[in-house]
This record gives sequence, structure tokens and C-alpha cells, in this order.
Amino acid sequence: MKFEMRELRGDDMFPLIHIVGKIGITDDIVDLYSGSEKLSGTKEEIEKMIEERGMKIVARMLKKIMVNLQEVKDDLNRFLAELCGITPKEISDLGIKDYTTLVVTFFKKPELTDFFKSIASFMG
Repeated sequence: MKFEMRELRGDDMFPLIHIVGKIGITDDIVDLYSGSEKLSGTKEEIEKMIEERGMKIVARMLKKIMVNLQEVKDDLNRFLAELCGITPKEISDLGIKDYTTLVVTFFKKPELTDFFKSIASFMG
């Protein structure tokens, strides 16, 4: 089952902060965006180092998210439903593969980069 997920808006920041706080990934977000100004090398080398570090941290965050999904299940289902224009019940009724794919797709959304950078700047 495929759902079209809308882009994130300013008002989405509030449920996102709540979910991120419950999962406990704020330190990972700060790690992701801190220290990049101290890297040295060519622009391409720095971008590659940041990308590699980012992929490792995002993988760690996804693992924490999946392990702590029960803590945010209702919040996440409501939020995903809002983003997809369907009901939370439709989200919770998805098969395990579709549900996991939807969660991973959400956390890979390009707009989350700005959100995570904002959190990192507040925290770091």
C-alpha cells in the first residue's frame, strides 16, 4: 500500500519535538550536526566525511526509533496519518512491511534536515 506523504510545515514542529523527545534522540541529532566546522580538507572531502558520519548517526537514530516505537506509537500514528491524509486507524492497520517502510520513509524526508539542524543549534 502506497501513501503520498505531504511536505512538512511549521506546525509539524510541535508533534515532531514531542516524538523526538520521547524517543530520546536529541543527543544523536546534536552529534550529527556538531563539529562539522572543525573538519579539514577539500570541500568534497569534508562533504563526504559529513555524509558518512551522518549516515552512521541516522542509522543509530533509526535503530533507537524502532526500539522505542512503542513509546511513541500513538503519537507517531497520528502524525503519519496527518502527513498522509488518512486516519490513524489506517496507519495502525498497515502490514508490518508497509508500516516499517512508511516510518523509514518519514525519517528520511529531506525536510527533517532543517528540523534536526534547528534542534542541534538549540541544544548545542
